[in-house]
Amino acid sequence: MRYSIHSRFRGTLLGMATGEMLERSTCKTSSSSREENCNSCQTALLDLVLRGVKTLIAFGRFEPAAWRNVMAEVGKANAATSLLTTLPLAVFYHENELKLRQNLQLALVAIAQDKPESCAGALALGYAIATAIQAKSNPIELISQTIAFIGTSPTATAAKLDRVKILLSERAGLERAIAQVGQPDRLSSQIALAFFCCFSTPADFRLAVQRAATISDRGATSAIAGALSGAYNGMASIPATQALAIGMTNQVEVLRLCDALVAVWSGVYEQSDSVTATNQIAAIAAPQIVRRR
Repeated sequence: MRYSIHSRFRGTLLGMATGEMLERSTCKTSSSSREENCNSCQTALLDLVLRGVKTLIAFGRFEPAAWRNVMAEVGKANAATSLLTTLPLAVFYHENELKLRQNLQLALVAIAQDKPESCAGALALGYAIATAIQAKSNPIELISQTIAFIGTSPTATAAKLDRVKILLSERAGLERAIAQVGQPDRLSSQIALAFFCCFSTPADFRLAVQRAATISDRGATSAIAGALSGAYNGMASIPATQALAIGMTNQVEVLRLCDALVAVWSGVYEQSDSVTATNQIAAIAAPQIVRRR
């Protein structure tokens, strides 16, 4: 089934927030200190991602200096958080591979997180999200294209994604995937396992994020899986009970900003202090038709 660009924009960011929140709820079964860490991480992650969205809405394009200002705190965050803050760029530049690559790399440079493996991770997630939004490929093709997009230099992310492709073709289970890809204590493993959880059940958002939440101890794997599945299946795939877990206020804000971002991307939105209402979107234009970027 094909979903609208509007639905896939919403699905990506709401899916990320929902997946991260699901893992946070898993934290509550552990120590109080771990729960406290999860609470603060979730609040900070969603806030940072939405700051990126607001910057794109305000300027109508990626502005490195503005990005650096709003993402100042990311330099102190872990690699997974830094990776996830690039999601708005993947959504906004989903139809332009050249700008997508350039801006993802510039965004990491802006926050001093441009180590080779971080760059590989951002390129992998960004390209996969962009391709999923365009509904171009099946899961195996998408992963192959993602590996090619990362580049020719050998990276752990590319190697583990190649392993995931084999595991998916063999219909392997999650335990085998963890054993072969590795525990999610490294960014490359978190990304690869998120791809596995999403694309081993490509039409089931609920199962993808639930499986991912069981193997991650910081929310990154389930957040990445949620973003991937949301982009691939659209907002309608996210169960209402899971989406509401992020809180009604957060959900309204995510959807409100997604709608404004779609409008800016399509060229029908005028930058101002107001943002399009949650249930309003004037029109969706084809790329390069009425947009100014």
